[in-house]
Amino acid sequence: MADFKHTASILLSCFTLLFLTGCLMHLNSAPEPTPAFSPDLPPAQYAPAIEALKARANKQDDPSGRANAHLYLAWLYASHKNPEPDYAQALEQIDQYLAGQVQADDLYAARDLQSLLAAVAAAQARHTMSQELCATRNKQLQADLKRITADVQRLDAKSKALKDQADQLQTKAAQLEQANQQLTQKNTVLDNNNRELASYNKSLLEKNREFEQTIERLKTLELQVERKRKSFR
Repeated sequence: MADFKHTASILLSCFTLLFLTGCLMHLNSAPEPTPAFSPDLPPAQYAPAIEALKARANKQDDPSGRANAHLYLAWLYASHKNPEPDYAQALEQIDQYLAGQVQADDLYAARDLQSLLAAVAAAQARHTMSQELCATRNKQLQADLKRITADVQRLDAKSKALKDQADQLQTKAAQLEQANQQLTQKNTVLDNNNRELASYNKSLLEKNREFEQTIERLKTLELQVERKRKSFR
């Protein structure tokens, strides 16, 4: 679009300049010398030159002078040297020129220029709309990117927090596993001790039964001795 815009501007400037040259030959009075009419006008001077020429056009009472001003304004607006060309304004100036008294020899060329400016102005409007749409879309994309970046950062922070929790749980799990192994070892020792105590208890029970049996025998023997002692009396 930029290349087309630049090419169209150059073509329009050349066509307008040629058209102006032909028109000046038919104008009854040429404009007063001023930098605003110079094809070698520096780019920085276009904006003030346009304002000065618009002011002059508004003050012109002579129809040919106003026509001349509209032609030059069209050239200034459409020139490829203009840092900010405005083809819609250039078209408006040509429309105002055609609304006045135009020499028959200039009418067809002016209408051709009008058609060309209309096409370029429409292209410029589409280009401006496309730029605005691109800017809006880019703004939306920037907002989406900002939101996605914030979401990613938030997810990263959450992921880091979860990883830290996982590391802590893993450390606790390792500590619990170690404690469980220690408890298992202690349980093994307790089981061994319980088995030894059970065996010792069984031995004590057997000895207790033996003592009881001995006591019973002693009681029986004591009764027998007592009966024999009585029988000797």
